[in-house]
Amino acid sequence: MRKNYNLKVVLQTGTEFLVKVGVDNVGELCAWLAGMESVREYKIVGSITPKAPHSRHENGIAAARLEKGWTQQELADAIGVAQQHIQRWEAGVYKPKTETLKRIGEALGVEWSTLVED
Repeated sequence: MRKNYNLKVVLQTGTEFLVKVGVDNVGELCAWLAGMESVREYKIVGSITPKAPHSRHENGIAAARLEKGWTQQELADAIGVAQQHIQRWEAGVYKPKTETLKRIGEALGVEWSTLVED
């Protein structure tokens, strides 16, 4: 069963951030994070009861960003928006336009359609 976890992640650069990630298996998530060279440490700081996402984009953008090892600020800088936009798209508060999804995909090196969950 898919469950949302709040994670505190510390990059090798010392940058710390909190991220919400939805996963079916927390063990796989931990193994994935442990294998990322850019991650120095991580800690699960809470879990959230699953609920329906507000946006089809909320998990796809965060997953692609985390796979690249970027912070929300780094993605925001790469596409020329405020970090709060990234935060709100990932949280499902707002939905990015198709053109914005294309810019995000280009910046992260993924096909923009992979950012959209079916």
